[in-house]
Order: sequence, then C-alpha cells, then structure tokens
Amino acid sequence: MDNLSSLWQNIPLLRELAEKIHQGKKLHKHVHISQLIKHVLGLMKEYKKENFYLIYLWYNVPCDEGCHAKKEIDQIASTFETDGINFKAITYQELIIKLAETCRESYPEYVKYITERYL
Repeated sequence: MDNLSSLWQNIPLLRELAEKIHQGKKLHKHVHISQLIKHVLGLMKEYKKENFYLIYLWYNVPCDEGCHAKKEIDQIASTFETDGINFKAITYQELIIKLAETCRESYPEYVKYITERYL
C-alpha cells in the first residue's frame, strides 16, 4: 500500500470530503473543513486516531448565521465520529462558563474580566 492510500485508509468519509473539496465543491459556509481535515491528517502521521482529540473552539453568535454554523459543526462532528475521530466542538461561551465555574475562587479578577468582556 502506498503512503497516500495508507494515510486515508481508516477515514473514508474524510477522504470523500477532501475529494469533493479538491474538485472545487463548496461544502460549508462557516467552517473551514479542509483545515480540520489537514489537522486530522497531521495528527494521524504521529498518532493512532484513537490517541488524539481534535477540539474545535468557536464563538457562537445569536443570529441565523450562528444557527447555520452550529448545524455545519454538528454535521462535521457526525462525520468525524463515524470515521472514529475523537472530535469535540465547544463554544468560547461554554469554555468561559466552565472556567468561571472551576476558577472563580482562585482567579476572581480574571474570571470577572473574561465573563464581562466575552459573555
């Protein structure tokens, strides 16, 4: 098996997405899927796909565009999951809330700053 074939061997859905992108098809408006696929391929050169987690951090906005982005992210997450890639999408808002819950006592001024500025 050549190097290129072995690279895609265990991720057929991602390979299919990459081929569509290579053909010039615009699959997503809000998420740069080719960048995520590139990260997966880079990680898979060093690790088995079971041994890494790809985290997608994004800022959700309360409008139609935010809803469309969420749908794209959910679709991508499903594709990654089907191919056995450990993938988690989390919003900055969710991250900040979690940091506030766990760090408020130790870093009260920083938690106040990030919650006031970004939530």
